[in-house]
Amino acid sequence: MSSLLLAAGSLATAAVLLPQASAQAQESSASAVPANYSDLLSSGAPIPLASAATPEAQKFEEVATTFGVSDADQQQMLQNGTWTSYPVYAATSIDDGVTDDDDDATSPINGVQSVVTIEPQVNGSFDSANSGAPVTDSSPDSGGYICTHGDNPTYTVYAFNVARRKIYRYSLHEGFCREGFQQTVHSFDSAPTIHHHVYGWASVAGWSWGGQDLSGTKGPEFYTTLGKSHGGVRTWREGQFNYSPIRVPVGQIQYFPWIHLYGRGNGTVSATWDID
Repeated sequence: MSSLLLAAGSLATAAVLLPQASAQAQESSASAVPANYSDLLSSGAPIPLASAATPEAQKFEEVATTFGVSDADQQQMLQNGTWTSYPVYAATSIDDGVTDDDDDATSPINGVQSVVTIEPQVNGSFDSANSGAPVTDSSPDSGGYICTHGDNPTYTVYAFNVARRKIYRYSLHEGFCREGFQQTVHSFDSAPTIHHHVYGWASVAGWSWGGQDLSGTKGPEFYTTLGKSHGGVRTWREGQFNYSPIRVPVGQIQYFPWIHLYGRGNGTVSATWDID
């Protein structure tokens, strides 16, 4: 009888201890995230996490898995805090007016399209002759051609971290002249204007410019659109950015933002883009 009472007492004690242990585990998990978590996140500072307990960390894991980052490497990045500098979102801008020396990772972006979760090839790589923004027309030159080199849009692709802080940008611009009546492209810049930049905080975190990826190069060249062989000029370029997370023994991670730019004899310009 006494043994039964002892067993019952042990069970009762366990029943009291289990909720306490559960509560302590929850407190321990919560304490893994610093009290000023949101401030650190918005600043781009490293945030070590014992587990992916936050929505932002879970978003990081979702995108990193899609891009082939191993579970072991993801856990290393979570434990060392470098997951906060991993690219999770992307957007493109038209004529955002950014200058080469601009290093403000949190300033608004003019002409930005909606920020999207990065997924390889999410936006495709095609031209639709009925899409695009009209360029600002200039008066015809002495040869009767309309040249809008400076007014043609500059397209810029941005990569952001989980707090939507800018990591890097990649820009492409191509000028051309067209014959307005025939709606054909007459001539174009022999080489496009390309700009790239790694933001200061991201450079400290292990990001760097890796150069142009020649496998993504096409043009500038005439292409058939609007039913004409010289109906447009297309320019495809791809850049390479490298990421070597500091204090994490993972292999170098590479990202390739690309822009396919289309200028047409009818005066419209459009682009498709992505980050691979």
